[in-house]
Formats: sequence, C-alpha cells, structure tokens
Amino acid sequence: MFTGRSSDAGVSSFQALSIALSGRIGTGNIAGTATAIAMGGPGAVFWMWTIAFIGAGSAFVESTLARSTKLSKMVSTEAVLLTTLKKV
Repeated sequence: MFTGRSSDAGVSSFQALSIALSGRIGTGNIAGTATAIAMGGPGAVFWMWTIAFIGAGSAFVESTLARSTKLSKMVSTEAVLLTTLKKV
C-alpha cells in the first residue's frame, strides 16, 4: 500500500485512500466550526470532537473494507481467467 507503485489507472492505493479521506475530512471544517461555536457555545466543541472520532473511525473502516473487497475481486477475477485459459 505504501510502496508508491501506480496502478493501471495511474493512482496508487495510498493516493486513492488519501484522496477519499481528504474529501470527507476537508468539507465544511471552517464554516461549520464557526457556525457551531456561534450557535451552540463552547459545548459544541466537545460534540464536534466526539463526532469527529466516530466519523474518522467509520471512514477508516469503510476505506479498509473497500480495499480488501478490491483485492478479493482482483484475486477471484484472476482465478476465473486462469481456469478459463486452462480449458482452452
């Protein structure tokens, strides 16, 4: 994952993971934080941190499952191709 090799699409696995996580994490941070503190007071910071940890955990799990599913589909596709080629 961290070797830096690109796939046929031109993006390595780590780059794809970084792009996906940055899209989730970067959206609305500045405006959302300012609005929450203005409307909810300092207690809003506690809830933002709590939800941030839950959200980061679920984003990591989702990315990990997507990666493992991609690998298992690649392995099963290769197995099907190899058995098909052996029959020919």
